[in-house]
Amino acid sequence: MRAMKARPNWTAIAALCFFVATLAACSTAKRVTIVVDGNKRVVETQAATVDQVLREQKIALGEVDRVDPPEFTPIQRTATIQVVRVEIKTEQTREPVEFARRLTRDETQPDGKMRVVQLGTNGEAQVTYQTTFEDHHEISRRQVQRVTIKEPQDEVLAVGTKNALASVELKGTVVFLAQGNAWLMRNSSNDKRPLTFDGDLDGRVFDLSPDGKYLLFTRAGKDNLNSVWLADTVILEEKPRRVPLDNLLYAQWAGDGSAQVAYSTGEKTTGAPGWKAHNDLNVASLRGITETVPLTSTVITHTTVSGTVPVTTTIIITSRDNKRTVLETHTTVLLETVAQTVPITNTTVTATTVSAKTPITLTSQKIISPSAPAPYSWWGGNWGWAPDTNAFAYSFPNQIGLTSVTTGIRRAFKQFAFYNTRKDWVWLPQLSWSPDSRFVAATVHGAPEGAGSTEDSPTFDVWILSRDHTVEVPFAQNTGMWYFPTW
Repeated sequence: MRAMKARPNWTAIAALCFFVATLAACSTAKRVTIVVDGNKRVVETQAATVDQVLREQKIALGEVDRVDPPEFTPIQRTATIQVVRVEIKTEQTREPVEFARRLTRDETQPDGKMRVVQLGTNGEAQVTYQTTFEDHHEISRRQVQRVTIKEPQDEVLAVGTKNALASVELKGTVVFLAQGNAWLMRNSSNDKRPLTFDGDLDGRVFDLSPDGKYLLFTRAGKDNLNSVWLADTVILEEKPRRVPLDNLLYAQWAGDGSAQVAYSTGEKTTGAPGWKAHNDLNVASLRGITETVPLTSTVITHTTVSGTVPVTTTIIITSRDNKRTVLETHTTVLLETVAQTVPITNTTVTATTVSAKTPITLTSQKIISPSAPAPYSWWGGNWGWAPDTNAFAYSFPNQIGLTSVTTGIRRAFKQFAFYNTRKDWVWLPQLSWSPDSRFVAATVHGAPEGAGSTEDSPTFDVWILSRDHTVEVPFAQNTGMWYFPTW
């Protein structure tokens, strides 16, 4: 009898396979808690990363939304994913810009007395803020832009300091710079008054005309280096007038008393030192500084004159009883001498020169074009106009020389090593012309006394140099780099 073969139970095998697959699936399923939009949900997933879980659950992320843990993080058997909805809003608002208060000294007022020179007014700015919200809660707020629409005007208070020091007698006119303002002294040190009140003078140009009547100065600019102004030192409370020149590093009145000004220009920069010199030289003729007006003078005097006038005399004879009965009348005409006071008017018309009310204009002549003639030319040089107006002395970090007004050619007559400051500033020799325009006194960088680099030498001497190049002698030794010789 043949043996019976056992047939496989395919139904049982299928059931077993399904059970095993289900058991395997259950063993790899991950339990994930998702916190999003204020809700919490728990899901079972086979996803491998946070990003896959979010995609599986159809949770879309905004451009700046934040996920914790990050989207690339692998999912463990249990995990919590938090989606933070981030929203960034931008808003603009207008805000006041508070004015500042500045104190200046007023030596024309008694010590301690205070007066308001200029009322302060607030400005206005348009401010842009960026606010960050997380799940509809404000997290941060920061300013991203500020644009000034209206500049504030500072409040300026003047504090009296008159007679705080003993008076010193003066001859001529003295101008000086204090706390950003121009001041004037005449006759004595106590006879002083301010010429400006805004405190914005940068000191680059500060030159008094030879007759002492006009001060040329520069005010610091915002978009440019500076602007040029002219102040009348004779007329009280006369406001400074604008001169159509900008971005000056040097300016000087002509020594012959004419309305000519020599100047050199530069430009404003963002890096140190804040400007770049052009090393040019120009002469401008100013017009409209003064004007001639008629001056009418009327003098009335009184004098006494004598003359004769007719006098009529009538004689009336009355009766004895004093009644007004006219019995006989006699009329006599006589000449009588009398004195009279009469006015005498004397009117004269003369011409006088006063500060003009019209804008100042100018014509300019170029002497030297912009160039870079020496080391550290970006800093610029010093200039000095000879009193006879026929030549200029100049100085750069390594030389002193002359320039002809007619040709504009530079000719060095003293050369030396530049001084290494090892900083972002440059030392320049100071210049001073003799009154007869024959000599120039200048501070010169000297050689080291011992071993060492010439650029690092601490020696500075004063030299006298003649215009005709026949004299070149040291006048004073070891004066220091800040010595400023003056004739």
